[in-house]
Amino acid sequence: MSAQAPAATGTARAHPALRLAHRIEQLIDALCVLMLVVMTAAMCWQVFGRYVLDRSPAWAEELARYMMVWITFIGAVAVLREGGHLTVTALVDALPPAGKRVLLALRDLVMFGVCVLLAWKSGEFALLNLSQDTPALEIPVTVPNLAMVIGFGLLALHIVLCRLGGEPFKALTGDEF
Repeated sequence: MSAQAPAATGTARAHPALRLAHRIEQLIDALCVLMLVVMTAAMCWQVFGRYVLDRSPAWAEELARYMMVWITFIGAVAVLREGGHLTVTALVDALPPAGKRVLLALRDLVMFGVCVLLAWKSGEFALLNLSQDTPALEIPVTVPNLAMVIGFGLLALHIVLCRLGGEPFKALTGDEF
């Protein structure tokens, strides 16, 4: 795996881009765990409030929903580094090594372009809702919408860092699942 190579080998000679990617991935992992804990606590409080106190807190469901959105978009980077996104590898598997390198470079270029485009358009969308607040938490709707901007931005950054480090993320084949 691209980002786990520096940590797994323990070498300080890893490319600086891979070291940065690894640090970002550690931060993402910690954030996803924290958000999962917050989401779980909010849902437990929701259930407790509904069935024990006979009064369901409105903010708990909204908070859990927004945590799920953030976990989805931020967690996509963690899934990318592990090669866990859905892939069809028949063409890549059939190519010689030089053809694989070209096809994977093209894949990364297209993915980078799509991620940048989606981050940009998501940013425009988030700004449209800047003056609108959420019903229960009363925070700007932009806050949950920023998950898309940051998630796609981090995906694009991860693709660039892995390419600069000389270790593009891999697509798992059917035998590796």
